[in-house]
Amino acid sequence: MAVRQGWWNAVLIGIAVLPAATMLLIEHAGSSSGADDIDTAPAIVGSIVLHVTSTQPGGVVFASVTISADRPVHVDGIRVDVHDAQGRDRDAAGRTFSLPASGPLDLRADAQTVTQARQIRQPGTYSYVLAYRQNNTWTTLPPYDTFRIA
Repeated sequence: MAVRQGWWNAVLIGIAVLPAATMLLIEHAGSSSGADDIDTAPAIVGSIVLHVTSTQPGGVVFASVTISADRPVHVDGIRVDVHDAQGRDRDAAGRTFSLPASGPLDLRADAQTVTQARQIRQPGTYSYVLAYRQNNTWTTLPPYDTFRIA
């Protein structure tokens, strides 16, 4: 008789504890994968209007950059990142193709416009893309485009 009574006690305790344990597991699973816990990065968007003064070596490339974010965010800098057809970011003399960085900037929903310029001394086809820097890391924003110096 004592064996049966111990078995019933275990069943009764299981019946009492199982719903509470189930609720804790459901609550824990819901909070760890819920949308409220996801830290989303701000959406930063930008565009570049490029003008090349001369397609001859030594031509100056002007870029008018418009940039904004879906919420206030601080960036350490922005630049028009330029590479030649081989993917290099500098010429043989060590001069960078990228336009000088601007910033720091506090981005917001209202777009800001920044103008940058750089002389390109070497003929070739160049690709360019808008990039921003946060925490010493440059991030590029698609899409990219190309220009040519003859």
